[in-house]
Amino acid sequence: MRKGEPRTGGLFSDSQWRQPETTTVIADLPDNAADGVRNLLAGATDSLGLDQLPGVHFFRAFVIASGIDAAGPYPTRAVISAVFDGETDAFFSQWCAVAHDRIVEIFHPCLGFPATATSENVCQWLQARAERPKTYHIGPVRSRTSEVREEDRLRTALGAFIDEQNKAGAWPHGDVLRIWDDIRAFVRSRADLPQAPRVPNHWFARVLQTLDLVKRIGLLLLVPALLAWLWWSHAHHAIWSYPLAVLGFLAVMFSAWAIVVRVHELTEPDLVVKPAPGQVAAAVVDEDKGFQNQFTMLTPVRDSWFRRMNLRFVLWLADGLSRHFWNGGQLAGIETIHFARFHQIDGGRRMFFMSDFDGSWERYLFDFVEIGSLAVVPIWTNLRGCPQTRFLRWTTPGFEQRFLPFTRAYQIRTHFWYSAMSTLTVSEINRNADIRAGLFQRKGRRAIEQWLQLI
Repeated sequence: MRKGEPRTGGLFSDSQWRQPETTTVIADLPDNAADGVRNLLAGATDSLGLDQLPGVHFFRAFVIASGIDAAGPYPTRAVISAVFDGETDAFFSQWCAVAHDRIVEIFHPCLGFPATATSENVCQWLQARAERPKTYHIGPVRSRTSEVREEDRLRTALGAFIDEQNKAGAWPHGDVLRIWDDIRAFVRSRADLPQAPRVPNHWFARVLQTLDLVKRIGLLLLVPALLAWLWWSHAHHAIWSYPLAVLGFLAVMFSAWAIVVRVHELTEPDLVVKPAPGQVAAAVVDEDKGFQNQFTMLTPVRDSWFRRMNLRFVLWLADGLSRHFWNGGQLAGIETIHFARFHQIDGGRRMFFMSDFDGSWERYLFDFVEIGSLAVVPIWTNLRGCPQTRFLRWTTPGFEQRFLPFTRAYQIRTHFWYSAMSTLTVSEINRNADIRAGLFQRKGRRAIEQWLQLI
């Protein structure tokens, strides 16, 4: 398995402008040790030291069983995936410092685990196996755990203060400007509440974000631009014809790609995949225990080199959209996703997907089929057993009825899952951030009325 590089800090790292960070550790595990690791993870009643790390948002650990497909076998693996504030290397160092013994107890059977397990070399072992997802979506963008907690405390305090003032008849005038001044005075009297807005991204971080977008657009246009240059330089046309040639070659390439996609859709077998008896009942046991849920899915990719490469390309596009366009709390209209990650493993033959979200599993998947189909259908239609589509985008009759059983069939158990703020939804986190931002901006009457409705 080809390893991806972990996301570590640096002057030009995308973590300068894209937070929280994420990393996934994928470690090979002997078959005879798999049950032991599963049982330790499933039976863990502590937080594996995560509650001592203030920057952790979500954490999961699970075991992937070994198997074989037409291209050959793949091993059993232990997987660790975390979402956190800051940098990957700092997260590993802090976790190893507070939970060294538990990490050794659970993961020492993994291949390559250091025989002399000091905190330093265990940390190095984790870093060496850390991979970045092909696609990473952040719901509460640039929301550190400390800020989320501060802003939840602020909203609660403001709500209680406003209720008290209304009960006491303190605002019979109904003047929102005076109410605004009273609220700000109340906040200033409470040292435990935020006294300033969030620190905005540094100008250099905003430059890096813009450059990332330019780079992605440039990569998309690279081949048509080169082809257009070869044509233009030999034909000696006017300069204005060059951009038209770029667009023309781009249209030709897109049309060729769409034709190849459609040929595959028409010629591939339409496999119907359903969960095994008892599989759904076993999955439901771990769901709906609070406001939040988690979902982990491991799926084979359709049997062709084109599908593997196409999935990689679509995931790259989706990551770009999540970085630059779906970064305001929504994923193609869905407002319930905290974090979602896609990985391709085993040479692209399999994909696993991890998501932390609000609400029930059924509502979550239905949202993907309906509201957020643009974010899901082009990806998942490359997977074996997914109901067929037209040109990766448009679903065929009966898609919804087959899609949910398909996802259940490939769902795997997350043996350990940790949420640092399990009572807050994505909408609440983003609303609380808006409350804080609005508190420190002088507003007119209409804007204050709208701001008060957030509390």
